[in-house]
Amino acid sequence: MKRDERIVRLAENVVNYSVGVQKGERIYVECFGASAQPLFEEVIAAVTRAGGVPFYYCNDNAFIRDFLRCADEAQIKAYAEMHRGLMEDCAGYVGIRGFDDIFALSELPAEKNALWAKYFWEAVHTRVRLNKRWCVMRYPNVTMAAMSKMSLKEFEDFYFEACLLDYRKMGAAMSGLQKLMERPTGSKSLRRIRIWNFRLREFRPSKARESAIFPTARFIRRRLRIRLTVMCSLTPTAPITVRYFRASGWNLRTDGL
Repeated sequence: MKRDERIVRLAENVVNYSVGVQKGERIYVECFGASAQPLFEEVIAAVTRAGGVPFYYCNDNAFIRDFLRCADEAQIKAYAEMHRGLMEDCAGYVGIRGFDDIFALSELPAEKNALWAKYFWEAVHTRVRLNKRWCVMRYPNVTMAAMSKMSLKEFEDFYFEACLLDYRKMGAAMSGLQKLMERPTGSKSLRRIRIWNFRLREFRPSKARESAIFPTARFIRRRLRIRLTVMCSLTPTAPITVRYFRASGWNLRTDGL
């Protein structure tokens, strides 16, 4: 089967720029959903070509659901401790999210989800992973295209056009915006920026290591009222979340949270 060269290029961008894998480093590569396997395979190969040692882990919310349904608190804690050790032993993390059933965990009791958040997400991801070089992205599958009210082909084209830009060049061009975002305002740092009526040639994405879709004005112009979740970090150890990109004509609002 012929490979989609866009997937190969995205894997190379993620491994060599977003995470910056160096020779001998161990990299935790996690994939959610069977539909995301093509990118999963290419990331594993790219990490290896870069001289890294990939720990590849194929996961799914259905697996987590079945585990949590039967597990008690001690088992959930033990599971988290095991993965915390793996995460601590790695220099970076790549997460590929291709959820086929986005509501797989919704049937679980609230107390089980609370235990999972406390022992796994807090201990493994918030305390450990976010202090490493990391990149988390969605994969353009049927579910994501449907949520965007687009055909799969149309959404794939949109996704790869945004993700395959030269972010290294754009990052250098946005050093001024980074300084503005870090400028203190009284006793608080500037946390919100509004850009109105910008021109295409004037807009560049921030100096960020992209961790998901990072659409630029060229793509925003093509679609009105786009709402995408974007995760990025101004530095590898200072992650922030740019939660919403909303476009209405030429108006753009970004919230740096």
